[in-house]
Amino acid sequence: MGMENTAKRAITMTDLNKIPFIPSPHQYSKEKVNHPEYIIIHAMVGYYKGTISWFQNPASNVSAHYLVSELGEITQMVKDERQAFHCYGLNHKSIGIETEDKKMCKKNGTWITPALWAATVDLAAHLCKKHKIPVNKILPHSEPWIRAMKPRYAHEDPGPFFSMDKFRADVTKKLKAS
Repeated sequence: MGMENTAKRAITMTDLNKIPFIPSPHQYSKEKVNHPEYIIIHAMVGYYKGTISWFQNPASNVSAHYLVSELGEITQMVKDERQAFHCYGLNHKSIGIETEDKKMCKKNGTWITPALWAATVDLAAHLCKKHKIPVNKILPHSEPWIRAMKPRYAHEDPGPFFSMDKFRADVTKKLKAS
């Protein structure tokens, strides 16, 4: 299916319950349960399939709960109730969503395809509803207070072209419509 068709097809809550699961070995022990209070939006600084591979690589020591491709494909790599290695200081109370940016997040906004945007909005709305997370607790990985927790782990993603205000507004609309 081409990107044009994918962009027009909104993901339903039923679709989100059928997301493929490809487990990452990088998650905290079963005793360390995740109690999601936040959703953290990331940019992969790379490609969807490459990130899936990297998150499975024993040498990477990184993971996130969900990955979203430019075509709107979603893969889950860590179950919501487990802690992924995606956001220092918040791994125990957040869900990480990585978006495919093809290393463009700091250069321009062309990486934010309609399909990627729609799938990420749908996923975030689903997670907000499922875990009772307020929309104002959807944060970019670059949130200043997150960066301040451990400056050497500071990130700039999802970058200046990903409007968090518009994203939160779209998630709010999605939640009101459901």
